[in-house]
Amino acid sequence: MKRLLALLVLVSACSFGARPVEAASLSLGFKAGDHYSARIHLVMDLTTEFGGTARPIRGDITINQDTKVVSVDADGTATLQVSAGPPSGTINGVTLPAGAPSSVTLRVSPDGRVTGAAGIGVFGAGPATGTVSAGDPFLPPLPGHKVKPGDAWQSAYDVPITAGSGKIHLAATSRYLRNEGALAVIQTTSTTTLDFVLDLKKLLEATGQPTRNLPPGSNPTITYKGTVGAEQTSWLDTKLRRVSKATVKQRVDLVVTLGGGPGQVPTDAAGPIHVAGTQTVDLNIT
Repeated sequence: MKRLLALLVLVSACSFGARPVEAASLSLGFKAGDHYSARIHLVMDLTTEFGGTARPIRGDITINQDTKVVSVDADGTATLQVSAGPPSGTINGVTLPAGAPSSVTLRVSPDGRVTGAAGIGVFGAGPATGTVSAGDPFLPPLPGHKVKPGDAWQSAYDVPITAGSGKIHLAATSRYLRNEGALAVIQTTSTTTLDFVLDLKKLLEATGQPTRNLPPGSNPTITYKGTVGAEQTSWLDTKLRRVSKATVKQRVDLVVTLGGGPGQVPTDAAGPIHVAGTQTVDLNIT
């Protein structure tokens, strides 16, 4: 009987001492003038196939990115200036040549959506081309209402395209997994459907890169059709209200066609080119 009473007292004490998990608002917060840096590491394992020949693309690329908050609207939507240094690393064992830095302006809402961009949208050129460019924030879709660990939510929206035409649609399911101190861990499964034409001249202009190397009178374009599936884990700092780090695993399945006018693209290189495989991106923000 004494043991039973002791057990009941212990259970009661634990019950009264337990605190229910409170729902939290997961959202991004910006302050004009703030600035932070990110290091992005990309590992590619892709295969391109055209003209009956398959070619591997094995890449290991690092890029440093700097973000400045230019202004913040009353509804919390921020204008961000995102600058990226030249990528470094290798593709198929060959060191990347020295490249030019790039810069792009983004409009980002508190729920993680990019509502305006000087480029092709949420992921810049990343999932489409197997590269990382300025303008790749890798933001998880956030719920817009209070949630607690275990809760899930759906997101679906079109990504803005300003350097081309067509449609990029993202559909995602996200789940608030747990807390790690001040970090909320969010897992997102998404599918991005691409059916658009990218205007390379407009993209270069939008990201502050020179167009002088383009052939005179040319209008190079790349047409993308296909899907990019992704499994993303994000760590959202609930005090600073920004993503601290993220890991993204992508499955790429695209058909790419090059264009630009008669004589601008060699017939044997124009495509269609089938690009398939996987890539992993690790993002760390300081």
